[in-house]
Amino acid sequence: MDLIFTGIEHGEHVGYVGVDREVYEVEFDGERRRFGVLISSNGYIVTAHPLSIEDQRKIRSHKHRRQTP
Repeated sequence: MDLIFTGIEHGEHVGYVGVDREVYEVEFDGERRRFGVLISSNGYIVTAHPLSIEDQRKIRSHKHRRQTP
């Protein structure tokens, strides 16, 4: 829980993953950590999950996925 709040408040927003989860990266307990989080419009945290620092494949720089014709 502390990691999530520290990341949201002081971490770096590095992109998006999944349909609409924001990805944050933060220094926490002496280690660089990354996680995805979905925050609802009323401010509640719906879900959060850890992400690998090394794996860049799933992270997008923009919120919406590209539409294929």
